[in-house]
Amino acid sequence: MLTMRKAGLADLEFLIRIDLKNDGYTASDLVEMTQQELAEHRAKIKRYLTDDYKGAFVFEASGVNERVGMIMYSIANRDAEYPWKTIFHELDRSWFPNDGRFIEIFGLWVHPGYRRSGLATRLKLKLEEEARDRHIDVIYTHTEEANDHVVALNWKLGYREVRRGPIWDDTVRVSLIKWLDDAGNRKNLPEKWGQMKSSNESATNQFYEAVGRVNGWNFSRLKVSSEGVAWNYYDEVARRCGTADLLLDVGTGGGEGLLTIAGSALLLIGIDRSAGMIETAKRNAQSANAANVRFFQMDSEHLLFPDGLFHVAACRHAPFCAGEIARLLVSGGVFITQQVGESDKRNLAQAFGRGQHTDADGTLKNKYITELQEAGFSDIQSFEYDAVEYYATYEDLLFLLMHTPIIPDFGRDEHDFSVLRSFIDANQTEKGIQTNASRFMLIATK
Repeated sequence: MLTMRKAGLADLEFLIRIDLKNDGYTASDLVEMTQQELAEHRAKIKRYLTDDYKGAFVFEASGVNERVGMIMYSIANRDAEYPWKTIFHELDRSWFPNDGRFIEIFGLWVHPGYRRSGLATRLKLKLEEEARDRHIDVIYTHTEEANDHVVALNWKLGYREVRRGPIWDDTVRVSLIKWLDDAGNRKNLPEKWGQMKSSNESATNQFYEAVGRVNGWNFSRLKVSSEGVAWNYYDEVARRCGTADLLLDVGTGGGEGLLTIAGSALLLIGIDRSAGMIETAKRNAQSANAANVRFFQMDSEHLLFPDGLFHVAACRHAPFCAGEIARLLVSGGVFITQQVGESDKRNLAQAFGRGQHTDADGTLKNKYITELQEAGFSDIQSFEYDAVEYYATYEDLLFLLMHTPIIPDFGRDEHDFSVLRSFIDANQTEKGIQTNASRFMLIATK
């Protein structure tokens, strides 16, 4: 069992050891510290346990009596002068409340054996509770630019990038700020505060971009089984390809699906709006040694290819423009798309009181059929299924929710994790944690 608690002096040696590990930093672990430097470091970390304006929380695995996570923080002020290098004065003053106070995250660490299990998220949410208790509206953090997974987590939790560049050395670091939920409603905050908060669409795009660099659209690590799946989408795509054909995949993500059918066509091209996804796709193609697969960053509304170039076009779980697809296909070409139905993960949406779909069943399918008809497609066939899914563990379901928009803003509220636990208790079966997968497929001929 994992327990989170406020750190005390008994945790000093643990915090010192973890801070000296330099996890996530490019600093060399080979540089030896002098006895004086070690003493100064010890005194610095101790202040996080004794000073009123500093603090720390730790996660402890009670069964093995081992600390497996920690977060350290301090209360800082944007307008104060510090004896060490900071970039606070470079940040727009209107991003901070009138008193200038904010919480700075000094260190966050989770044991490798417990990563991807939500501990980092829960530590950061605990810090938000601490901030509210202290009437502080802003939390600041930074991480090295190379730590894509850290940037992705922060975006997921509502942090927004405010600076990118060196701070105390030549390493480029990403600075991020989170405004707590009620901050924009405080009368003493400047108008620009509200303007800086991203719209839902922008936040979703930024999250998709960050996840793309870290994970792509790769969920192969999940232990999940299904009953009632009526087709394999990429098998259906491959069946409609000839060895001399050109295939376009719209919304390719990290190219994971497209690469599985690389041998089915002469040339396969995947496009995605996200630079992060395309970076991952190109790495995946190189690893797969797929010489006939190409990936480009491109918006599905404006596909930069000549008319009639492709014999087959595909789109799985992504938006598309029917007119653009029709323009790019040869006469007699085939478009095949699989999309997520409105009733997907219905028991999860009911448990959380929110989901990615609010429309009635069939709304998206009917919309796409109409758009395809208007674009000149004929012989539009429609198929659908509602399969049962079983996720093997809490971690599998958590990974899914953290890397998809199934439950919008999942993890921003500490309450989400207790809801998830209750959901698992209510839906645990011998086969796993039960939910559903609603899918529809459209096959249209030009």
